[in-house]
Amino acid sequence: MKKKSAREKTMDYLAMRDHSRDELLKKLKKHDYTPEEIQIALDSVEESGWLLSGEALAEKVSESLHRKKKSHLYIVQYLKAKGLPPVARDSEREYDKAQILLKSHFSKLSKSSDTDTKQVIRFLKNRGFDGETIAKICKRKND
Repeated sequence: MKKKSAREKTMDYLAMRDHSRDELLKKLKKHDYTPEEIQIALDSVEESGWLLSGEALAEKVSESLHRKKKSHLYIVQYLKAKGLPPVARDSEREYDKAQILLKSHFSKLSKSSDTDTKQVIRFLKNRGFDGETIAKICKRKND
């Protein structure tokens, strides 16, 4: 069977899901394509409009991760690993996600006073929430 061209392989990857230029570059290098073949393939899909800009893809990926209640720190690290630019932090959205996670995680406890502040802090820190969000949650919990 004939080996697919770098352009065909690139289109296969993009058919599965959106990829950043860096991700495609790494994946194509694993298939022993020459740097010239890779460059031509990436330029071709970019000119065709099949490759989203870094900012557009970062926004799309971050929205997906926000829906999964991932913290801003997690999202920024995920985007960095994919070779995408960071997105702006929305402190209200972070607070809302943390509240939802706490309600679902600690729903088994009968009273909110049963939930120790240290447990809340540890739970949120382990999920990558920043100190500002954790302090805001703890302040409102103790009020």
